[in-house]
Formats: sequence, structure tokens, C-alpha cells
Amino acid sequence: MLALAEVQLATTGHPAPVQFDLWRHMVADAFTPVTLSRADDVEGDGFRSAIQARRLGDLALSWLTSEAQTVHRPADLIRARPSGQYFLNLVLRGCGSAVQDGRVATALPGQFLLVDGDRPFTLDFGCTFDDICLMIPKDMLDTHLAAPELCTAVTVDGTTASGAMVLGVLRALRSQRVNPSPRETAGITEHIVPLISLAVSEAAMPSAPSPRTALLQAVLDEIDNHFADPDLTTGEVARRVSISVSYLTKLLASRGTTFGHLLQQRRLDHAWAVLAPDGPPTATITSVAHGSGFRDSAHFSRAFRARFGITPSQRRAGP
Repeated sequence: MLALAEVQLATTGHPAPVQFDLWRHMVADAFTPVTLSRADDVEGDGFRSAIQARRLGDLALSWLTSEAQTVHRPADLIRARPSGQYFLNLVLRGCGSAVQDGRVATALPGQFLLVDGDRPFTLDFGCTFDDICLMIPKDMLDTHLAAPELCTAVTVDGTTASGAMVLGVLRALRSQRVNPSPRETAGITEHIVPLISLAVSEAAMPSAPSPRTALLQAVLDEIDNHFADPDLTTGEVARRVSISVSYLTKLLASRGTTFGHLLQQRRLDHAWAVLAPDGPPTATITSVAHGSGFRDSAHFSRAFRARFGITPSQRRAGP
């Protein structure tokens, strides 16, 4: 059983000779501009494929059935149309492979992999397949990853603890006939992104990571777990991971960020999720500010507008 979809696209019902070209346009509209090719490109052959999709807060969930194809996102398309997205592909039937940054990963049913839409990649589906695709804004996921450049084109097995939880959530969302409430959507979004980060980072570094990477990940985890504490400081996080404040600062500088910037970004991301349109009316702007780690609601509102371009009240009101 499939969930209720906001978008439904299919090539069936159109003349066979135009179905593959039509599919190219559907993929560009639903995901991002790419080049598509097929191994059995015979003149006049049909190409039976379909996409269903819906929004999940700031994420986009799609489930598709399609014939064999190769998807390539080259550098010129990236320069012309940056996506700002990661694409998580969970294979339900058939198989798929990804190539990015010199790595090659294959996913069988019950496995998934991640690609960065702003670096060249190739996805190859060698036979008819069913797939769930989750589009994740890069700034949402990168906050949780010590080494995001290592986490793409890596096979994540659904038998691992974190991988199984990600699979369970995505399959449930695909089969759920009732759309989640705004409050449920905010909760699902805020929890599934850290789960995905955990699953892909564990798969990317099955052996012990370098001490530097391990420490950086520990710092990010501390911020993720304690951002709502208004008294959280660089010194406190450094003490918890047993390093000096100066070394913590250097670790974050290697990621091109600072403790203050990262902490505020995490707090604002949390507030953005909680202030989903039509969310619980008891969640006032002031209570959301305090629950996100801000002492001053006026400072929170200024930071929120600077980050997202709208006020907290406008976010609550919706489009």
C-alpha cells in the first residue's frame, strides 16, 4: 500500500516513442537536472516508469518504479543548477550502484546509499527496480557529519542498528495512508536526519576512524545532544570530550566553522522544525526560543530571520 502522494507522474498513457524523453523531464522536475541513458535504447521502445512524491517538512520523499537506466550528474549541470541536496536511495527491488569521488557502492534490496547532488555522480540501475528516494538539504545533514565528503557512495546495510531504523521509517512513510500531522512531521524530520548521519558515517568508516575525525565527531555529537542547554560553552564541550578549548577550535576550523556558529545553526534548525505551519498552538515563539537554547526571544527572532529570511511568526503562519 502506498502513501498519499502530492505529485504523481507516469509515462504510461503516453505514446511509446516519447516515453523515455518524457521520463527525462520527470526526473529533472522531481529531483534535479541529470543526463539519462538506457542500455536497450531501441527506436520506438516504450519506457514504463512512474514517480510519486510528497514533502516531509524540509525533506522530499519519493518512491518510484522504473526500467533499467543510468543517471549521470556532470559538472556542467551542477554549475548551471546547483541542487543543495543529498539524495538517499533505498532499493526495494532490483539493484543499484553509485559512483562518486572515485568510490563505487552497490545497493541490493534493503540497502541504501547517499550521493551529493553538488558533486558529479553516476547512479546505475541495471534492471527494473523499485526505489525510495529521500532528498535532504545538505546543510541539515552536514551539521551532523565529521567527514561528509567520505559518506557518499557507501553501501548502508539495513541489518545494522541505525540502518534498520532508517529503513523502518522510510518504509513506514511510504506505506502510511494518512499524512503525518505537522507535529509528527517536525519530530520525524528532526530525528531521521541524525539517524541517517549515524548510519552513513558508520558505514563509511567501518574500521577505527582517525583520532582527529573521531574527536570532531564527538564534538558534533555533544552539540547535537546538548544544544538546548543555554549554558553550553566551548569549555564544557571540550571537557566532555577530553580535549583543550584551543584544539576544539582548531577541529571546527578544519570544517570551516566555529563553535558559536555551529551551535546557533543547530538551535535554529530545531526551532525551524518545531515552528512548522499549523504546529501545536501551545508552542509559543518564546517557548520555542527557550526550548532551542536561546535565553532572549528577541535575539532568537533576529537570528532566525537572518538565517531563514522570515520571522518565526511567518514560519508558523506558513506560506
